[in-house]
Amino acid sequence: MLGIEPWLDAHAVFWPLFIFLARVTDVSIGTMRTIFVVRGHRMFAAMLGFVEVIIWIVAASIVEVFKSIGRERTRREIAAYIAEGSMTPDQGERLLRAGEKNDEA
Repeated sequence: MLGIEPWLDAHAVFWPLFIFLARVTDVSIGTMRTIFVVRGHRMFAAMLGFVEVIIWIVAASIVEVFKSIGRERTRREIAAYIAEGSMTPDQGERLLRAGEKNDEA
């Protein structure tokens, strides 16, 4: 993954634009699928549903990858601050805990 990060940083508009277009396509296919179901073309509607789900899974996966990359960068940055002495380990630990989701209710 290290080889692609500089390219992603240089082309920061590409992936959000890709995700936007994937979602527009996904919603459009969903609308067409509904129309085909109403008109009685169930087999074609099922095929469109399959394509719609594949597009959605790809777009959602890309979003999760970017969230993961962002969290990893944050961890590395905190580790660097601790190593250079700009931050204590306790402060770093508090920052990491502040970014975690708390499932306790």
